[in-house]
Amino acid sequence: MYGYELLESLSEMVHPGPPDPGGLYRILRTMEQDGMLTSKWQTNDNGPAKRIYQLTEKGYLHLQNWIATLAETREWLDQFLKDYQDLVQSEKIEPLR
Repeated sequence: MYGYELLESLSEMVHPGPPDPGGLYRILRTMEQDGMLTSKWQTNDNGPAKRIYQLTEKGYLHLQNWIATLAETREWLDQFLKDYQDLVQSEKIEPLR
């Protein structure tokens, strides 16, 4: 997808507020320098040229690893919250206010 599409998609997923466009483009440039994505200019007669970004194999593997790390973190947080609720329900600790 191109940068503006990516910004719109991230704006729908990220809270609070939309991501910083300048920051996003800096990250995209760094990812391209690191070999995680490629980009090319797409030109049309109907408007300005757009830079299209695509993940490389390296970028896709990095994304998979990041998702696995997030899943592990979520499991840890879920267990932590369950343990906390168990302690509160057993009245071993006072609930946080």
